[in-house]
Amino acid sequence: MTKEDNPNRFPFDKKTLERKKTPDSSKKFIIYHDTNPEGKGLQARHYSSGQISFCMRTRIDGREYFFKLGTFPSTSVSKARHKLRTYKTKIEDGEHPEQDRTAEALRVTVNELFNKYISRHAIPNKRPISIREDKRQYKNHVKTKWGNRRLASIRNVDFLELYFKIGETKGPYAANRLLALLSTMFNKAITWGLYLGPNPAKVPSGDKYKEKKRARFLNRDELTSFFSALENEPNTTARDLFYVLIMTGARVNDGLSMRWVDIDLISRHWRIPDPKGGETYTVPLVAPLWGLLVGRLCDSIGQSYPGHWARIGAIPDPAKQLEKTTTLITALNKVRIAAKSPYVFPGDGASGHYAEPKSAWKRVM
Repeated sequence: MTKEDNPNRFPFDKKTLERKKTPDSSKKFIIYHDTNPEGKGLQARHYSSGQISFCMRTRIDGREYFFKLGTFPSTSVSKARHKLRTYKTKIEDGEHPEQDRTAEALRVTVNELFNKYISRHAIPNKRPISIREDKRQYKNHVKTKWGNRRLASIRNVDFLELYFKIGETKGPYAANRLLALLSTMFNKAITWGLYLGPNPAKVPSGDKYKEKKRARFLNRDELTSFFSALENEPNTTARDLFYVLIMTGARVNDGLSMRWVDIDLISRHWRIPDPKGGETYTVPLVAPLWGLLVGRLCDSIGQSYPGHWARIGAIPDPAKQLEKTTTLITALNKVRIAAKSPYVFPGDGASGHYAEPKSAWKRVM
């Protein structure tokens, strides 16, 4: 395909840009190139959100820069071309086209960027547990080494040195999580005008650590030992959490933050309102799990436990037991949000819910 045949190369105008189909979610954006001689070097990024932004890439003193020239249609094609020509003229005259932004970027440190990242991006968009993980990653791997450095001093070679060092000492998973954090931070810095170069947190194709997922299943003898250890686990909060995860297949973080308000004891389902994937879904509560939750709720509100069955796996006739306790269960369903804690598995930490099941899991395993 020649440049002339490329559908992403065409003379920019309002009607043509408006008719362009929005990229699907599998592509972050598509780049269009203006072939009008007056707009030579003008690009437009068409994002999967539908937004189209005018931009240009150029080199100044051997360093590549990316400049945003406005958002279509509030910025017209003619205005974007005019701004492009203005920038080119300044560069030819030995000036930086965004001198004020450059001066600010030269002053901003990595610590200052991280604080802005947390307040501007993480808190409005991420779950508390993800924010805590970002802070842990930054404190452990970045703060001491880079915290007081200016953003403008960070180069790709600096990041690669850090990335491979973490991979060698902490493992591929830790290195890739750090890559994700720093890449997002510097992308935000570019968007906010705090960093004018290309994102330094990039790993060459083929050099990124591959994460191998292990498939491991317990055999019959191991299952017997596992459930015996689980039933005898002294930490009842951890024990009940593990039962929830086993019987629902939910993520650990969703189980830890399980709330009474999201549980309906009558219809026997658990609504997970903020999963990692972002889309709310509902999980049915099988009879043993339903009984476990009723017991925990009774303990939380000081109510005697209904029925005479064992806590797990020994309900002789769930339907008959439910019929006998319908009135009580209906009442419990109404007052479940009045429990001592809003969480099914309360904890003493800042999150309000249980957060450290690792020690208990090691004992069980």
